[in-house]
Amino acid sequence: MSSLAAQKATVSDFIDYFTNWQLDAVAGLCAPGFIRNQQPSSSLGESEETAEVMLARLQGMGAIFTTPLNYGTKNFVHDGEAHKSSFEFVINADTKLGPLELQGVMMQTFTEDGKKVTRVDEFLDSKALEAFMAKVTAAMAGGEKEA
Repeated sequence: MSSLAAQKATVSDFIDYFTNWQLDAVAGLCAPGFIRNQQPSSSLGESEETAEVMLARLQGMGAIFTTPLNYGTKNFVHDGEAHKSSFEFVINADTKLGPLELQGVMMQTFTEDGKKVTRVDEFLDSKALEAFMAKVTAAMAGGEKEA
């Protein structure tokens, strides 16, 4: 398998594992030294995180979902020479805090063989993210009731 074919397969697996909330499988796709960078950082606090921090945070967030994630994707661009891919996404799910709909663009960087992800850069809809994070913050402080 060429590195571009492997890279495309890794993107597909990454999306499938997130959609099915198979976080251990997501971790298996992360190369040593993996970094996830989410923007806008103003909505998130610390914007860069390691695979371990990302997975711990996602495991904690999994408790608020009342339906599986619906992870829609489109407009894939793959560059085999640069070992990069990008795509647009929309995530929908019902949560204990109300519906979640988040749009963004994800860019992934891969190992030379295309089988592991070394970096993810996500650019998220800041208004939707800020609104949802306000609900999460309020719930953690005891101020928001479940929807």
